[in-house]
Amino acid sequence: IPIKNRGAQADNARANLEERQSEIALQNTRNQIALEVRNAVILLMQAKSQVAAAAKAVQFERQTLDAEQKKLAAGTSTPYSVILVQRDLLAAELAEVQARALYAKARVEMDRSTGVMLEKNHIDPAEVPRGAFGQSSSGQ
Repeated sequence: IPIKNRGAQADNARANLEERQSEIALQNTRNQIALEVRNAVILLMQAKSQVAAAAKAVQFERQTLDAEQKKLAAGTSTPYSVILVQRDLLAAELAEVQARALYAKARVEMDRSTGVMLEKNHIDPAEVPRGAFGQSSSGQ
């Protein structure tokens, strides 16, 4: 008569199931990390393009203002037109500042998603629990 150890078989089946669930959870984590990195790369590329476009817009607005001021000096423009162009230049400069801030945020997100944030900020993970991170002889 064969003796079957049902308890051991159940424990084995449970262990196999838990192993499979752990493998699925690990794969889900890997997929999530890959997605975050891809999104960070896309965001960084878009932000870099926005900075370049905003810088070109500022350059164009400065040229426009210079031309309008020359026209005013020649008597073919009005102070109101110059003020409007100055307003446009300020709006372009604001857009450039906002684009640069977005780019900085995208870089931080890229560092976070790739796991290099601590290294780039010279933080030793072993020092974090003691609260001694970010302190150096240079007075940071």
